[in-house]
Amino acid sequence: MSMAQIWPLAALMTTVFGAMIGLVLRSMSAQRAELSAKIEGTHEKIDGSVTGLNEKIDGLRNEMNARLDPLQRMVERLDEDVRDLRKELSNSGGRPQTT
Repeated sequence: MSMAQIWPLAALMTTVFGAMIGLVLRSMSAQRAELSAKIEGTHEKIDGSVTGLNEKIDGLRNEMNARLDPLQRMVERLDEDVRDLRKELSNSGGRPQTT
């Protein structure tokens, strides 16, 4: 094959490869856009789920506090009563005072 025959063939191959590379790049770009859209949609779903979970957790925390607050007050009163009884016993020599 002479150089006169090789140059047109090389030019044709370069054009074909260039077109193929262009197609691959456009396809990759389209796939990237599609995946980015899917990722963004998933991100929005996760954000919504996290918000919903935070609301549920806050509700449960409030319910737990509402149920435990009376118990905490009762334990605090019992603790005060025990302290008072200890003081009374230590002041009376170990015998409870009767009124």
